[in-house]
Amino acid sequence: MTVIVADLDQASADTTCALLSAPTRSAQVDATNLSSLEHLARRLPELHLLVVTVGVLDMRPLDELTEAHWHWAWNLNVMTSVLAVQAFLPLLRRQPGAGIVLTGSGSGLAIREPDPLSALYATTKHALTGYAGVLRAALAPEGIHVTLLVPSGVEGNLAATSARSRAALLGESVDEVRGQQPAGRVLLPAAALGEQLVRGLEGERVYVNNRGAAFHAALMEWLDEWHHDTVESTVKLDGE
Repeated sequence: MTVIVADLDQASADTTCALLSAPTRSAQVDATNLSSLEHLARRLPELHLLVVTVGVLDMRPLDELTEAHWHWAWNLNVMTSVLAVQAFLPLLRRQPGAGIVLTGSGSGLAIREPDPLSALYATTKHALTGYAGVLRAALAPEGIHVTLLVPSGVEGNLAATSARSRAALLGESVDEVRGQQPAGRVLLPAAALGEQLVRGLEGERVYVNNRGAAFHAALMEWLDEWHHDTVESTVKLDGE
């Protein structure tokens, strides 16, 4: 495939293109702006796969979050995917077997106790998980497959780019980088996650997660607890 790398920061898009062996093009796009996305869509002759990796992270207590913080996280973590699908879906509909990849998070799945500092991230990623499920059901009759990528402990620039975004849109210090990966933690190289995603797309997987065994075990544990709680509640209700 020819890869079109679209980014708000043109230099970042160019840097990503330089890392790829495939034919590439870069484009400057604001993913929070539908007109900007549609401008790029009009320049493409065809599109087979849309991959949305836009997102921000901010770890802070609930009582420190303002309305501006919530709007910021919602726009970047949810609405960018909604707008990208809206802009590029007409192109995807012209290609048999087209696909969409949205980037979620383990924080967007109810399989473990949430971090008290993750309100913005967990809430918006839960919303994205819901949107991906609805989108998958809506597009399945048209043969367009929707995959939710669920990274866990993967190398990336999320904390640093989030700090720059907060500085630009909320007027906060660009040096305040919150949510950085724990020191000493072994992170999966991004390219390795990319290879897993390719295999997942080939198998038309609904979810792609780089910690499959742990992900499955946590999910089974959550389902077991949910079933136990449901049975208890049912017994109590019957008793009443």
